[in-house]
Amino acid sequence: MLWCSDEAHFHLDGYVNRQNWRIWGTENPHFAIEKSLYPRRVTVWCALSSRGIVGAIFLEQTFNSARYVEALRNQFIPAIQSEPDFESMWFMQDGATPNRNNEVFDLLEEDFNPPGVRPEKSVRTFLLP
Repeated sequence: MLWCSDEAHFHLDGYVNRQNWRIWGTENPHFAIEKSLYPRRVTVWCALSSRGIVGAIFLEQTFNSARYVEALRNQFIPAIQSEPDFESMWFMQDGATPNRNNEVFDLLEEDFNPPGVRPEKSVRTFLLP
């Protein structure tokens, strides 16, 4: 079974990140989006599999490696460890900066890999570019 995870930021002032929006036309629409320099936002993380969803985990602070490890260790891993096929589960995460440090790799190695196999080389956990 494969668990896929990701996070998204939601701005509390109504701002919507439209970086992938495109406006096509023959004239310049003179379109501008105003946003706060330091907007309040919440980050939501979850993991999905064919069994369902673990999360959503809400963070009002910056989503950094320490908070990511805390979410994995205290919420995600305990939620799936009781599954009978835990030993054969895979975990996939993207290559975001908080996901790519030794503390994260060490935690994933403890729970998802045979001893001595680094997560970035393993067949049981892998990162998307």
